[in-house]
Amino acid sequence: MILGCIFAVIKPEYIFTAITIIIGASVAYTAYNQYRLSKEKFKLDMFDKRYGVYKNTQVFLSKFLINPKIEMKDFLEFRAGTQDSVFLFKDDIPNYLEDIHKKAFDFWEIRRDLDGAQGDERSEMVREKTELFRWLHNQLPELKNKFAPYLKFKTWK
Repeated sequence: MILGCIFAVIKPEYIFTAITIIIGASVAYTAYNQYRLSKEKFKLDMFDKRYGVYKNTQVFLSKFLINPKIEMKDFLEFRAGTQDSVFLFKDDIPNYLEDIHKKAFDFWEIRRDLDGAQGDERSEMVREKTELFRWLHNQLPELKNKFAPYLKFKTWK
């Protein structure tokens, strides 16, 4: 009875048009929410990968500071854990990681060659080894500052 009154007042094509518009609006709303959700998922995935690089660097520096007699396997683990940084960060982080690797490797080489050195050469090697150790020692607290722009949720766009 009520439907009969509605159809008598409103033409059926207007009702079908209104239903189509309502369905279209709900599909658009659902699509927009899916877009927002996928965007947030992408951010979370990026965070996970970036945090992995940060954590590998932190572990490497911690191992080095606990025992400066790191082994080649430690270098290989560091490289393997940070090799994707070129895809995940701007150039500043990959360059920074390269500096860490280079200075730690230079330290390792000096430590290896120090036993055979004598006199002024030995003194120079000890001085250089000390400078490298200080630089690497200072990188553990600096690590947070370097990675912070990439790991803070508030700064993501």
